[in-house]
Amino acid sequence: SPNSAPYALAVSGSSLYVGGAFATIGETPVSRARLAKIDSSGEANSSWNPGANSTVNSILVAADGKIYIGGYFNGSGSVASQWRNYFARFDAAENIDITYDPNWHVGSSSVDTMYVSGTTAYIGGSFTSVRYSTWNRLAKLNEVAGQGGLDYGWNPNPNGNVSGIDVSGTDVFVVGSFTSIGELPVTRNRLAQIDSDGIATSWNPSPDNGASVVKVVGTTVLVGGGFDKFGFGLGGEETTATGLAVFKDVQPPVNTSVPSVTGTATVGQTVACSAGGWSAERISSYSYQWTRNGLMLGGATDSTYTVQTADVGARLGCRVTASNFTGSSNAVSATVSATSGSSSTPVESSPSDSGSVTSTTPKFSSKMISKSLGRALARGKIRVKVSASTAGVATVKLRSPVIRPNLAARKVTFSSAGSKGVTLKLKKQCKKLLRRHYRKRSRRGLKKFAVSIRTYGFAAGTKTKSKAWGKLKVSRR
Repeated sequence: SPNSAPYALAVSGSSLYVGGAFATIGETPVSRARLAKIDSSGEANSSWNPGANSTVNSILVAADGKIYIGGYFNGSGSVASQWRNYFARFDAAENIDITYDPNWHVGSSSVDTMYVSGTTAYIGGSFTSVRYSTWNRLAKLNEVAGQGGLDYGWNPNPNGNVSGIDVSGTDVFVVGSFTSIGELPVTRNRLAQIDSDGIATSWNPSPDNGASVVKVVGTTVLVGGGFDKFGFGLGGEETTATGLAVFKDVQPPVNTSVPSVTGTATVGQTVACSAGGWSAERISSYSYQWTRNGLMLGGATDSTYTVQTADVGARLGCRVTASNFTGSSNAVSATVSATSGSSSTPVESSPSDSGSVTSTTPKFSSKMISKSLGRALARGKIRVKVSASTAGVATVKLRSPVIRPNLAARKVTFSSAGSKGVTLKLKKQCKKLLRRHYRKRSRRGLKKFAVSIRTYGFAAGTKTKSKAWGKLKVSRR
């Protein structure tokens, strides 16, 4: 019987660990400052009384017996008379772990949820900085020599609070009040699946209201919260589910009958592409891409297309991408022949026409334009050339083997195939680290500084990834 409602529970053997805002617990009240252990007798354990100076929102007992807590506590003597900001660990003997101090250094904030596996901890909440670096609401800590070291290469950057985390393999499932994920944001309403690079996958259930808890069991994802439906804001079918939802073995759409092109394929006339037939759960959207002689037409992404003079004598077709919460699949129509208008006979594509698209796998790549590290530091910018084989979006990230955060990142949109020279602005904290390495290399007479250029592409429902290396001269010119 705590004198204030508990906010966190964790069971280990016959013991129950309780966290919250209470000051006493038990039918015969005993002092326990926001943190207590209840024995099988139902009474507070007499020997464990670490205390926290503010609310405890989350508790987790790991497989190795270590106890992790998160909440609003911070400052000198905040947990078991030790300085711990918003996150702390007790060893298997239930003593505060003096070797493990992530030391979040955040202001008015909290850790509200966590997941721990081995030496890796995922932490979520309302915080906006970690270890003096801007870091929004979701972080990964890798234990290094006993310390909880921030993983600078994994930064999902949700724009709202995170209230629940679970992990399946290398994928992290999160829920909360956010509406976007990513350093270069993509829309993910309150529920997201994040891969090992910290990037949201194509899985996008999109609940209409707050999701507060998530649990993954095998290939089944269970979600609870204040929602009433899924597929919200995606422009497709919405599915009613109030308060609790189960996603079980959902597969990407499977094509059962190919799309077809109908209409009069003459200059100035409009032809239409049907979606075709699909077998899948909850298709949320269809997208279209018209082709001429198997090559994608830039900007021709509606279900209808007006025939142009440049199309005369060519074969027109369309590719349909069907998407659901799990992923996307493509199907290609048979093609029709475009004419100048001397024949006005309506056409319909025939299954006997192959209708193949020359390049179904989009390609995105980047290479370095900048030559000098000194000049890049002086300007705070690095130039790269980004190329695309089709219309789509490329996310470019610059990284270095000796500096853990991304040096810079930028999203580039292509309306058609081509190349663009783009400028990436160096992050403030990375400029300081780069200057340090620049000075070291200059003193040692080293001539080059290596930079990894990672390009993540998305086009017609397909994700791609490529990597290249650029070398900057260690000089001022």
